Order: sequence, then C-alpha cells, then structure tokens
Amino acid sequence: FEKLTLELDEDFNDLSQFFKNFKALEKLPDCITPEVIGKCKYIHMMLDGCTALTNINRLEGADIEIRSDSEYDTVRRAFAGVKGPFTLGNVSITNTVSSIGYDMGELFVDSGLTSVGDVTLNNVANNRRCHGIFRNCQKLTSVGNISINLKGLISVQDIFSNTPLLKHIESFNINLVDTSISFYNAFANCGITDYSSVNIPINASLPQCFAGGQLKLIENIPNYKEVIRTATNLSNTFNSTQIENVPDLVIDNATVIDHMFFGCKKLREVASITGNANITNITEIFRECDKLERISKNEITNNAYDGMFGFFQCPTPVKINFQCNIGTIIEKTGWLGNINGLPDVETLNSFADHALALDSPYTLKVSKNIYSLFTSEILAKLSAKNWTIASA
Repeated sequence: FEKLTLELDEDFNDLSQFFKNFKALEKLPDCITPEVIGKCKYIHMMLDGCTALTNINRLEGADIEIRSDSEYDTVRRAFAGVKGPFTLGNVSITNTVSSIGYDMGELFVDSGLTSVGDVTLNNVANNRRCHGIFRNCQKLTSVGNISINLKGLISVQDIFSNTPLLKHIESFNINLVDTSISFYNAFANCGITDYSSVNIPINASLPQCFAGGQLKLIENIPNYKEVIRTATNLSNTFNSTQIENVPDLVIDNATVIDHMFFGCKKLREVASITGNANITNITEIFRECDKLERISKNEITNNAYDGMFGFFQCPTPVKINFQCNIGTIIEKTGWLGNINGLPDVETLNSFADHALALDSPYTLKVSKNIYSLFTSEILAKLSAKNWTIASA
C-alpha cells in the first residue's frame, strides 16, 4: 500500500467500505489524507472492522470535513472498531440535500479514539439518527463542542455510552428539534460527573440515559426541571448513578418512571416528587438504594403504585411523608405487606393521618413484622374511623 495512489473525480468520489474488515491492516497508506476524504461524498464503513489498525498516518490529529450531496449514509461506522489509539481534530459532516432517512450513527463505535475536537453534524432534512457515535470508546478522554443540527432527528441513543474515561465535554447541543428525541442509554456508564455543559432538549425520551454513570448532581443538568418535567419516558434514567439527593421534581409528561433511581447506592434523601403525569409504571423506583433515609413528599396521584415502595436492601427506617392517594396505594398494592425496608413510627403516623382523610375505611392486611410496628395509639386512631389493620 505504500505505492497506492488515489485520484478522485466525479466518477470515483466514494471511500465507503474501502478497507472494511481488513483485519491485517496496521497502518493507513500515505494516500489517505484529510484532503482526499474531504472530496468524498461518503466514507461510511471506510475502516469498519480494521481491528489491527494502530496508525492512521496522515489522519492522526487532522481535521475532517465532508460536504456531501449524497442521499445515503455519509459517515456511518467510518472508524468503527479501529484499534488505535488515535486522535482527530475537528470533524464536520454536512449533507446538502434531503436524505431518505439514513443515519450518521456509530461513527467511532468500539474504536480506540482517545480525543476529538469539535464535532458538527449538519443536514437539510430527515437524517433520523446519529446514535452510538462514541459508544464503547473506552479510551476516549477528551471531546470538544458537539453541535448536532439534523432536521428530523429522532435518536441519539448510546451516543456516549460505555466511555468510562471521559470526564468532560466542552459543550453538547442539539438544534432544530422538532420531535421527541430518544436519549436511551445516551450517557450510560459514562465517566462524566458534571453535566453542566450538556444541554438535553425538552420532551426527550430518557430511559437509562445516565444509568451506571458517574453523574453526581441532577442539578448540574442545564434546565433539569423542564427536562424532567417534559420527558416522555424516565424509566431507569438515574439507575446506579452517584447522586446523593434528589431535588424537587415535577413529572407532567412521562408515563413510565420505573426503576428511575434503582441502585443509587449513595442516595440518602428525596425531596418532593409531584406532577400530573398519567403514569402507568412506577415499579421499584428506589430499589437497592442502600442509604435511603427520607422521602420528603410524594404527590403523584394515579393508579401506578405497584411496587413503588419495594425498598429492597434499603435501610430501616425509611421516612416517608405521604401526600399521595393512600386509597389508591392500598387498592393497587400490598405495599405494607410486601415492604422490605421497614417504616418507622413517624412514617406510620403520617400514613394514618392521610388514610383517615379518605371518604371510606379499608381493611388492610400487613405482614407480622409490619403489624408489630403499629403502636396502640395508631391502631386506636384508625379503629375509631372503622379501619381494620390485621396481621397476615
């Protein structure tokens, strides 16, 4: 390949799949330059699967710019699986015509990329996905400004998932937002602790968005109140992160918030969670929160309490200030019968006070352990209103 030359013209302006799955390639030839790539319409899968490639030669640290009028994939998986380590300067990809729905995803997936400058993605319309661009780049430490200007974008899922050495992004912005964008797994297992430079649009879908990552403060997420209030899906969003407290949150749009804080081993206190969302799944949102001590207020009122109070492996006692529909909880769950983190007397008093405000009394069976926590005063107070508390 040392003598290989390339002359691009109108008939030959495409390096897509050029070295795809070339397992023995260790060094790119001299003819692969930023200037050559800049003349290409598309380079998708150009180096995909070059798992022995450690020297990208004249591309090392270079700026990459492509302006394409292609209606098909432009850069998808161009550097996927390249062993590296390697660095790139600024990367700018622009499609100048309306595509037919193809994507720019997985550009550097599974590669040895260690740093990249500014990354700008532009398109006129219908570039639906740029997912997994940096997924599983386990050597990645530095990223510049990310600017995504893709009309019709629906997914950035996995964009930085499994990047444990990445600590900071200069900025992250998505423009031209005209629909709900999926951030599924977007920053899962990512090393970033401070997300103050990462701007997530409103009305996004956020399942597992930060799961397993190093996020420490929800408040560091710009506009976090609106991001969470308008999110369409909050399942496992903060699962197994490093947060120690949850600020006041309003949830007005998401229908699913199960396991939202599952496995947050450092979580101690939850402020108020309120909102008008028609939630259908709230299962075990605090499961395995080993240090959870207090839930200040929960005021979500709907029929989705199944398993909400399954505080598996939580400490005892867990203090809860009930501001929610106690009748719904009793009808929909056996929460006191199944609870694993035993409530304290203060919590049971709070439960009783709100229960007595209901229009009708209930008969409630609880486990022996729970029953033993009801003081004679609490039982008398409930009995006076025709409630029956029985040991299962």
